[in-house]
Order: sequence, then C-alpha cells, then structure tokens
Amino acid sequence: MNLGIPFVDKEEVQATHHVNFVAGAFHSGAWRIPFFSSTLSFKEAAEDLRLTSEMPGLQTATLTIDELFQRDVDWARVEGPLLKYLKSESEPQFFNALTIALMPYDESRGVLEGSFENGERWQAPGLVGQANYGKMLDVGPIRFGFYGNWTSPDDAEFVLGKLRWNKDQVYAVAIDGQHRLAAIKRFVEMKGISRSRVPVIFLVFDPRLGFSGPHVTDVTQIMRKIFIDLNKHARNVSRARQILLDDRDPFSVCARSLISQSLASSLDSLQATPPKLPLSIVDWHSEQAKFDSGPYLTTVLGLEWLMTVILGVKPVNDLEAYGKLEKQISKLAFRLNVDLNQAKERLAVCEGAWTPFSYSEADLEVISEGFQRTWNESIVHLFCEFSPYREFLHLRTSGHTVSTEWQWWYKLTEAATSGADAAERELNNYMLELHHAEHAVPYQSFASKLETLSQFKAGNLAFNVAFQRAYFLAFYLFLQFSNADMAQLESWEAEDLIDLDDVEEDFSLDEDEYGGDLTSPAGSSDSSKPNHQLTRSREFVKALNDVVAAVPGFLSVSVEVPLEERQVDLWLGSLRKPEGGIDFTQSASGRAADLLYLWATIATEFGRGSAASSFDDFWAEIVDGTDVEAFKKMSWAARRLWKDEKSVAGRILSARGEEFTEEAAIAEIEDRLRCIWELVN
Repeated sequence: MNLGIPFVDKEEVQATHHVNFVAGAFHSGAWRIPFFSSTLSFKEAAEDLRLTSEMPGLQTATLTIDELFQRDVDWARVEGPLLKYLKSESEPQFFNALTIALMPYDESRGVLEGSFENGERWQAPGLVGQANYGKMLDVGPIRFGFYGNWTSPDDAEFVLGKLRWNKDQVYAVAIDGQHRLAAIKRFVEMKGISRSRVPVIFLVFDPRLGFSGPHVTDVTQIMRKIFIDLNKHARNVSRARQILLDDRDPFSVCARSLISQSLASSLDSLQATPPKLPLSIVDWHSEQAKFDSGPYLTTVLGLEWLMTVILGVKPVNDLEAYGKLEKQISKLAFRLNVDLNQAKERLAVCEGAWTPFSYSEADLEVISEGFQRTWNESIVHLFCEFSPYREFLHLRTSGHTVSTEWQWWYKLTEAATSGADAAERELNNYMLELHHAEHAVPYQSFASKLETLSQFKAGNLAFNVAFQRAYFLAFYLFLQFSNADMAQLESWEAEDLIDLDDVEEDFSLDEDEYGGDLTSPAGSSDSSKPNHQLTRSREFVKALNDVVAAVPGFLSVSVEVPLEERQVDLWLGSLRKPEGGIDFTQSASGRAADLLYLWATIATEFGRGSAASSFDDFWAEIVDGTDVEAFKKMSWAARRLWKDEKSVAGRILSARGEEFTEEAAIAEIEDRLRCIWELVN
C-alpha cells in the first residue's frame, strides 16, 4: 500500500465529515474535468458546503461582476417555494445534485486563490482508517483516500474512495444549486434533523486528479466558465445575468465592453481609455427595464437593446442556425470595422459537418476591441453629458452614493423588499457590520439619499425607458450627417425606409431595411472612423441640451408649449397617451425618435443655416422636397410623423375626435417643429 502521508488529527484543522465518492471525468478536446459523486446528509451539507454569500468581507470590497452574481441569493425564492417544498409532509420530495467546486481559499483574507500549488502552507485533515486505502493523495488541503492503488486517474482503481478537506483553506462553493443549498441550510436551521440526503458532485481543478485544459493558470476562471455553462444550459438564467457573465456571446461581449467590471467607489471609469460606464450607474442585479427611481441611469436590458440597434442584428441562440450566424458575423465585421474572416471559415466547416458553431476567444477579443474603439466614447458621452444625466451623476457623487457601502446597502435593501426573513437578516447584519467597522459608516442617512435620487427623477422623461430608447434612436438617425458637410447625406429611397409604426416589441434599426448602413453613410470618407460617432454625439447632445434649456418643462410628458394663441401638447401621439400617461411601447419610442431627431437638427447650426434662414423656408424644404440630401432625410422623418392614422399626427387628431386628413396631419407636425424652432432661436 502507498500510504506515506502522516495522519493529521481532526482537532488540528477545521475538518469536514468524511465523504464517500465515485470518481469520473468529462472529456472534451483538450479538456478533462474530473468529478467525484457522493451524497451528503442535510446536516453535512449545511455544515460543510458554502454559499457564495457567506464569504466574509466582500460587501465593502471592490467586487467584479462575477463575484457580485456568484454571491447573490434570492432569499424570497429560498424561503418561499423551495423551503415550503422541503417542509411539506404530503409531497414526494427530491432535489437534483448540487455541483460544488472545492476552491483554494485564504480564510484570513477572504479570497479565492488561483491553485492548490505551493503546498507548504496547506494542511489536509486525516482520514480515519488509513490502512484501508491503497493510495492516499493530498491536493492542497484536501485529502483523498483511494481503495485501489492507481498510477493514472484513468485507471479503474481511481474510481472509489473517501475525501475530506480543511474548511479554513477550501471554499466548497455551490456553482450549481446554490438556492437548493440555501434552502437546505434554512431547513436544518429551522427543523434540525432530517433523514434526507442530497446528491452532490464535487469538482477539483487539479492536474494530480487528471484535470487538464489549454493554458490553465487560474482555477477560478475555470469555475466561472462552468458556472456559466451549468446555469445557461441547465435552466433558464436571467438575460441580464447572462449578458454580464457570458464572455462567449458577441452581444454580451459588446455590452461588457461598455461597462466597468467592478463595483467601485468612484466614477473614474468614465475617464478611462476607452471610457466605460461605471457599474454603479447600471442596474446590474435585477431584471427591471425601468430606472425611473433609484440610483441608476440605465439597465443591462436597456444596454442589450442598444446593442441590437448599434450592431444591426439580433442575438442568435441556435448555434446551428448557420444562415443567421453568417449574417451576424457579417454585420459585426461591418459595424465594428473588424476582420472576422476566420470566424466565417469556421462557420463553413461547422455547417459542412453539422456541428454547432462557436466564436473563438480571438474572435471575441477582436469584437470587443472593435466595439470599444468605435462606440465607447460616443455612448459614454450620450449617457454623461445630456443635461439631466449629467446633473444626476453630480447628485450621485455629491451625495456620496457611489461608495461600495451605499451601493451594497441599496442592493440588499431591494432584496429585503421581497419579505424573506433571511434577506432582511442579511441586510441587518450588513448594517451592523458598517456600524462596527473601524471607521463607522453612517448608514442611517442612506435611505434619505435614496429618496433624494428618486425625487430628482420624478416626472422627468429622461429617466423613462421609452424616452431613452427614443433618445438613442434619434442619435442613430443623427449619425447620417457626415463630418465633411452636415448637408451631405446618403440618399434614402421611400421604399427602403423602416416603418416605425409597424414595429412593436422587436424594434431594431437595420441597414438592409434602410437601404444602406446607418453608421457609415455612403460618400463620407470619415464616417466609419470612431471620431465620427464622437463628433456626432457631441453635436447631438449639445443640441438637445439647448432644447432642454430653451423649452420649459420639455422633459415632462404633459408639457404644453405656447405657439401664437394656442398650446402645443408636445409629446401627444408619441410618448404621451391620449388619456394621459406614458406610452411604453417600442413603436412609441420610434415615433418620439423622429421628433427628437428633427428637434435636435433644428437646434444645430445646420438647422439655422443658410439653407433655411427662417422656419417657413425650412418647412417648405421639408414639405415640398429639395436636392439637399439633409432635407431629403429630414423629410422622410417628418413624413413618418404625419403619414397615416397610426402616425403621431394621426393619433393626435384621433384623440381630439377629428377626421384624419393629410393637410391637418401636416399642420400638427409643423406646429411641433415651429414652436421648438422659435424657442431655441
């Protein structure tokens, strides 16, 4: 027998229970992932296995997105259906297997380590009855006893044995089944004893156990990839979470390229090269599309929608939909001005072999860099320099609500609204931690700071998802002006225009539907360069800021603007429903986008230039037609606003009970442009 390992008495380390196992491995190309199947009693699982949320000291640390999600527990779900299920005495009960990664852990610093190498400091607990084993092996602070004496992990003798680990040096984290484990822990806490056992699969990423993979240097990255795959393929994961964690999907990669990857106590990422949106101003933890209250400027779901507009194509979930994937690759290459020929070649090979396609790490790096180079500066400018957004960011910093302490308090406060006892307890424990910190944090003022933020947003369209969609669509139209001359634009033909009124929940701008690429107008030598987007974004934001400053109440959905002896209900027919309130549909955003685009153009020097020295001259060009390309484009935007009963003008006339005529419809749109022209000029 190959023992050769000294017995370390249980009292010397914080040891787990003994765990019987049956070993196996998953093989895939260069990868070999060993696993050890077992069962644990509820008591053993509660004592030896850990939730990511139990890791100490992370609430006030600078957390990456991965760590934020890995430690997030939906206590309402745990204490609601899961715990009720376990407590039921009339239903048959079964939990499928928990997947537990045994990760190297530094208890003193509260951090996961990269590997079980450098073994001098590791202390593995002993196994009772060492003489019964044919081979023993210490992998860091984990001791394995195998009943057979094996040479290779592929040997049959590797299959059976026992294992045990030092709980101070191993973080046995649930990478699948965290909510089931949380329910088991709560059940044991409340009920004490149970005869139930739960199946458990342990993963240990160490070459001594047969683990292998290309260029593996940090086992936390492997844990992360498996976590994503388990949660993406085994059950439906929230789209927001998938976007922020999945680094193998091009849409997620682009969204991640725009957002800082840590929850920091500053907005410094706005000044980085390239700039990024701080995670603290993006709703990263909920499935909300709304941001009309609270501390955020946008949401992950809102950014995903923006990706479909910018990239001109939707995500493809079916990795054997070769035609859609070919279109997606072509659009990404064109919109981001990158070379994805290798991806196209691999796609052709996959199609010939009827195998699923996947983007390589090199492809995704090219996509990420292309997105950051082409879009980050302009999008960050749109989010940070539009006057209501700029003022809100100032309010966040001046009110000290960008600290990680405040941000984590807000996250836990939102979770506690579910009514779950454990979520409430987690919030209370956190406030106690803040109170007893070396430099006590005045959490008593946190709620009033949140109220100040929500009051600032109240009634302001800029913080409404329908307006924000319109804002970005209007900017996308505004991109058509070239750097060389804002009066030289690509000609649009009527039959090539997208019908904004016919599009509801799946709205996205697409160059095929427009008859040309929206980000790179034909005839403009500089429009495909990143500075084109930045130049247009600066002009667009300045123009809208001028409108906001000149038009009192512009960002109120019920604003009425005086024009001669009448009042113009500015948003009626677009963002405002006839009966009052905001129209949240995608088509409403599309109608409002045309208005915002025309108002912004009016507020530029171009709108006041020699081509239209008065509003009457300007309007004549819009209505009657012109050879100037800018007016052709603007004319089509105006015609969408009055074209039929479903247009903005048609909805206004219908709300007043008036018959639709083209003359009356044109007059309604004229009023909405004339009043802004007069106030801005």
